[in-house]
Amino acid sequence: LYLLLILGLFISCQTKQKTPKKDLEPAKILTEIDALTTVSEIYDTYQNSEEFLIKGLFYPANFLSQDFNLWGKEGLYYKTFNIPADFSIINNYWSLSYDGIIKANKALKLLDEMAKDKIIPLELANRLKAECHFNRGLLYFYLASNFGNVPIVKNVSKTDIIKEPKANQEAVFNYVVEELTKAQKGLPFIYAEKEDLGRSTKGAALAYLGESYMWLKQYDKAIESFEQLDSHYKLMSKFLDINA
Repeated sequence: LYLLLILGLFISCQTKQKTPKKDLEPAKILTEIDALTTVSEIYDTYQNSEEFLIKGLFYPANFLSQDFNLWGKEGLYYKTFNIPADFSIINNYWSLSYDGIIKANKALKLLDEMAKDKIIPLELANRLKAECHFNRGLLYFYLASNFGNVPIVKNVSKTDIIKEPKANQEAVFNYVVEELTKAQKGLPFIYAEKEDLGRSTKGAALAYLGESYMWLKQYDKAIESFEQLDSHYKLMSKFLDINA
């Protein structure tokens, strides 16, 4: 009986070893569409949440100057510099900002690989990378201006817990300057195709670059950045047409 038991176990093990493994799914073949989609996902950060676009980004972007009377309890929080810890709008703004940053990290890594493998033209890769640098710089700009000291995150997986320590506000703005400097070198003032309307531009990068220098009190460099906008933009004759 013992012999039969041992023999049965041996045959069972041999049978398991001979069971063919399930074939792995073939790796996805990447195309230019994948490159464009990956970068578009960064832009989606601004509009995939009503709270982020209308309130989460609206308050941090517009209420810092306090140049008009703020309304509602949310406006009162900013007006009195007394934002509670459980203020969901600002908490969602923080989380979604880092979601966008991680998307940019991921996109830059993929674009480098696709350019190296010649899946996309180098010219397109450089422009898309410039868009990534702009958006990453923009998100850090508002994080630093509203929160002060914030982590500079390098990971490419949104499931990863942010492990980086907080960088001080000056260091973050210096990082923003690096990002926007890279961005403005690779972006056009105007896109040739209408469907590209809304993408980051050289003008936007220079404007935020100048404002970043203002935060760093590097006023000569700020002026230099702002002056590069001359002849590319002009004020609208009727202010209300801005919403037309």
